[in-house]
Amino acid sequence: AQQPAFKSGVELVRIPVNVTQGDKPVEPGVLTAADFKVTEDGAEQSIALFERESLPLSICVVFDVSGSMRGSNADVALTAFRQVLTRLLPEDEVSVIAFAAAPAGGGAPGGVPDGEASNVLERLVGDSGGVAYRMSHGENAASLASAFVDDLRLQYTIGYTPAKALDGKYRRVKVEVKKRGFKIRHRGGYLALASESSPKPQ
Repeated sequence: AQQPAFKSGVELVRIPVNVTQGDKPVEPGVLTAADFKVTEDGAEQSIALFERESLPLSICVVFDVSGSMRGSNADVALTAFRQVLTRLLPEDEVSVIAFAAAPAGGGAPGGVPDGEASNVLERLVGDSGGVAYRMSHGENAASLASAFVDDLRLQYTIGYTPAKALDGKYRRVKVEVKKRGFKIRHRGGYLALASESSPKPQ
């Protein structure tokens, strides 16, 4: 499958990392930089940046307003959207896009059969480090929408300067927590492009 082109235009590679303990985000102060290990294409890297702060969010919500979203499907989507709005702070921003597509079959929203919907979502998420949420009813939608916002807001940022010079190729990145009992999620790599300010080879 084609890899997503996360580009590193500077020498410091920043990796947003989500860490959970059980089903909840890890509280600040529980982990330090020494608890993480970062490798690039299998080679361990020295961590140069370690941050855990709540940054303003910029969220784009895309609504399917085609016929397949009538009735309970629309109710679930609106419940989730309202819950997202209740979790936002004054410094956050949100935009809304509506689209309509002709349904291609029965079952899941958007005309995708139930048996294929999860696979479609997983393919869209791909190697980005994101997660697909499957909402089936109003109560489920509200709790998952809250988890979605918390997932975006409560992230670590780990940065390192690659030991190998940037060469324009895709590089695999792996971040691990050395302690047990934690689950970690992050994007799978980046495209190693040198910044315009980097010295050009003579």
